[in-house]
Amino acid sequence: MQDLIRATSKKGVLEAELPADELADSAEYQTLEARIDELRAHNSELLDELDDYEAAFNAVEHSAPELGSGGTSREASF
Repeated sequence: MQDLIRATSKKGVLEAELPADELADSAEYQTLEARIDELRAHNSELLDELDDYEAAFNAVEHSAPELGSGGTSREASF
């Protein structure tokens, strides 16, 4: 995420300092845009995976029987 923030910040600085026609001709700017697209895609994949893990965790949490509820557990009597 930090790499994406740095790259978009650098892009913003370049866009503020240079005219659009100069940016269009800049190989560095084109590379930076490609890198930003790559980082966004990667971060999107990570967020999707995180959502999957969260959903799986919530499913397990909600399907687990409550401990000590007396439902199916047997208490030992001595």
